[in-house]
Amino acid sequence: MTASREDIIACLNEMAPESLAEPWDNSGLNIGTKKKAISRLLICLDVTESAVDDACRFGAQMIVSHHPLIFSPIKRIDCDNAACALISRLIKNDINVYCAHTNADRTYGGLNDLLAGIVGITTDEMRVGGASATAAASDAPARHQHGAAGTAASDGTAASDTAARGRDSAKAAASNGTAASNEAASDGAAWERAERGAGAQGDAAPYPDATPEFFRVGSLPRAFGADELSAYVCARLKQSDLQVAATPRPAGGITRMAVMCGSFGISAGALKSAGAQAVLCGEIKHHQALELSAEGIFAMCAGHHGTERFFTQLAGKWIKDKFPDIEIMCSGFDSFPLRAYHRVCDE
Repeated sequence: MTASREDIIACLNEMAPESLAEPWDNSGLNIGTKKKAISRLLICLDVTESAVDDACRFGAQMIVSHHPLIFSPIKRIDCDNAACALISRLIKNDINVYCAHTNADRTYGGLNDLLAGIVGITTDEMRVGGASATAAASDAPARHQHGAAGTAASDGTAASDTAARGRDSAKAAASNGTAASNEAASDGAAWERAERGAGAQGDAAPYPDATPEFFRVGSLPRAFGADELSAYVCARLKQSDLQVAATPRPAGGITRMAVMCGSFGISAGALKSAGAQAVLCGEIKHHQALELSAEGIFAMCAGHHGTERFFTQLAGKWIKDKFPDIEIMCSGFDSFPLRAYHRVCDE
């Protein structure tokens, strides 16, 4: 059984409407033909040479990626340039490329909700507002560190059942122990939720009536010290290390935490007003770390890839739920582009 390219895009737009993408983003169709039949599909975080190798071996007619393949305007296709050569190869192999980026981060039941569930926080009622309410548009590219602005496409696809499907996914996550206080047991359950691609948000005000913010905030299973929380987050994400920003420790421990997948891009004031004592993100700038530290908010950075790699499972679930006969391959889940190097100094 096959689906058309339009069917796949409509499915993704139901769950992560392109209208939720930031103005500088280039979510949507990056490469494609209008009536392509899709029976095999590859999902990845980034459209790399390795991902395209996997797509060709798998016989995929379409790639769904989180990060757009094309951000800056392309003035010429010079195949001596690696990026242009990759685009040329995709066109020659007749492979469509569709990207769901900031819309998938922001959407109800999307990456931020999933990340919140994986680290075991019970999120507050959905915080709503425009993207510009959390960060100036001119600073937006710094949040994801992907280069020059593109233009977010929007085909106006209706999203009438998005909230219901997102809520169903959320309830499935909640029933499997999202907010469990038994940390030893919930670590395995959280990873299974990531593999299933279930969302983490509980019942809340859904969009399209209300637009979600780019971060989630909620309660941890119990109070943590900063070092203890760092170890806990590493265990939940199955990572060996984090970057942390030094800050005064709250006397009663850390009980409320915010999450923002990818690059940090909200003000310390916004987090403080939401009651967050800590924040987990992918990466953070020097001045942002200083601002958070000054406000007494403990910041943890798990890497851009570390907080967004679950997109492969999330998008896979969205598509499989609608088109169970389509064959899907996930690529690059453990392909961290940056790794920590620890040098042991001689005494």
